[in-house]
Amino acid sequence: NITGSGVSVDAPLTIGAYGVGNRPIVKASMRALLITAPAKFIRLESLEFSDMALTLNGSSAVILSHAVTDDAYVTLSDVVVRNITDASGGSTGQDCLLLKGRHNTVINSNISHCAQDGIQFYGDYFTAIGNTIRHVSEGDLFGDTIQGSTDANYFYIAHNTLDHSMNAAKQGFVLADAGVRSDVGGGVFWGNTITMGAGPVASYCIYTEQ
Repeated sequence: NITGSGVSVDAPLTIGAYGVGNRPIVKASMRALLITAPAKFIRLESLEFSDMALTLNGSSAVILSHAVTDDAYVTLSDVVVRNITDASGGSTGQDCLLLKGRHNTVINSNISHCAQDGIQFYGDYFTAIGNTIRHVSEGDLFGDTIQGSTDANYFYIAHNTLDHSMNAAKQGFVLADAGVRSDVGGGVFWGNTITMGAGPVASYCIYTEQ
C-alpha cells in the first residue's frame, strides 16, 4: 500500500527494476498494489504483476483508489500485467488495472489475460500510449480492453494495440456511465489498432454511452 508521494512530475517516487535480469514480480491474493490518496507523483517502472487469483470481489492487480477529482499523477511505464483471474466467487469481475484520479498514465506496457477489463480509468487527463492490451474478459462476459468511466474527460489514448478477439463481448474502447460531462469535451483517441472477434453479445470497436 503506497500512501507517500514524490516531489513533482519531474521528481516522482519511483518503484522499479534496477540493473539487469528479469523484472521484479509483484503478486498477492487480494491485490498486488494499492495506491491511496494523498499519494501522488508515483512512477511504477519495469515491474510485473502476474499469475494472481484474486479473492476480493471487484479487486484488480493494481488499484489507484483516489477520488476522481484528486490529482494523482501516477505513471505505469513498461509494466507487465497478466493472468489475473477471479477467485472471489463474487458478482463483480477483476480488472488488470483500476485507475482513479486525474493525470494518470500507462505507457509502453503489456496487459493480458484479465478476468474483466484491461484498464478501467476514472478521472480527467488519463493518458495511454504504446500499450498492448489483449485477451481480456476471460472470466467475465463484460470486459473491455480500455474503459473510461466517471469524469473520464480530456483523455489521450494513442498508438495502442487493443486485441479483443479472444472473447469479443463488450468493447475495444468504451466511455461508460458518466464518462463525459455535458459541460466539457471528451478526449483524443487516435492511431490505435483494434481487433475484435465474434462474441455472444453485441460488441463494438468503439462505443460511448454519452
